[in-house]
Amino acid sequence: MDKDTVAETKPRGKMSRRDFLKLSGQAGLTALFAYLGIDSAIVNLGVFPRESGSLTEDFWNKTETSTLGISEEDTRRLKVGIENKFCVNIIDPAKQGTVNVGSYENSNEGAKAEVVEWQAPELVVLAENLMNLPPKMYKLGRDGQKVKFVMLRKSPNLNQNARGGTAAFCMCGGEDDSVVVGRVDFPLLGFGRTWTKSMMCHELTHKVVGDDNLDLAGLGVLLGIGDEAKLSKIFSIADSLGWPANLKYGSVNFNEFVAVGAEAYLFGKEKMCHLYLPYLGKEGALRFYVWLKLNVFDKFEYREGKIV
Repeated sequence: MDKDTVAETKPRGKMSRRDFLKLSGQAGLTALFAYLGIDSAIVNLGVFPRESGSLTEDFWNKTETSTLGISEEDTRRLKVGIENKFCVNIIDPAKQGTVNVGSYENSNEGAKAEVVEWQAPELVVLAENLMNLPPKMYKLGRDGQKVKFVMLRKSPNLNQNARGGTAAFCMCGGEDDSVVVGRVDFPLLGFGRTWTKSMMCHELTHKVVGDDNLDLAGLGVLLGIGDEAKLSKIFSIADSLGWPANLKYGSVNFNEFVAVGAEAYLFGKEKMCHLYLPYLGKEGALRFYVWLKLNVFDKFEYREGKIV
């Protein structure tokens, strides 16, 4: 299937990703289930009050714990459909009850966090996010393993950093690639939905860096940064600028620099270059944008988090 098209529920057969992601209300859910290979005739899709806005804006007028009118059985179909279409694993707590988060804890090296099931609204957001990102971000890793998506009841007590804490983390490059998120840090309402998209993009960018063995030192040279240690000096003015705080987290190392840059990339060329102008200069900000476009996003481009 061409990466820019998806199956449509109407006889025309195909529609662009852009149009698909603009679908709203029940039409949006119906199209999503059809794209995932689920027979919408057997799915209880609930009733939505209006048909305007993006795919999920209508949905989140209901509470975050709402089922969106999707039955327990159809939630299972949704989970399986996402796994099959995107070739990923969504972890079931019955098969993996905890995640070892000791390396992320402040003190307890043997700490474990409880795994919970993905709820219907969370699965819809996950599917939309994957639809909105280039396939290389969630494709099989170098070792042929599928990416695992894990939902925790709550995030572990992570080490404090320039970002003020971490809501998600990526276990990439080990025996398997896992993106782990905490339920409380996976908001579905309002601006929070943009946050979930950025968070997912950030963690999956780490996977791309590892899978493609990207030359991060070469990127430093390209941007005139040179040694990785100079990142902290470059971003030392972040606090005085006030926005956005997470750009400073990119000063930790080149790996985080690229992942944070990928978050900014989702907002579009103009906004990303504006954000990085104080740190990299006009030419450097543009070079960083182009580098991400070619090496991380497979030439996908965005405006305010949506494919253009």
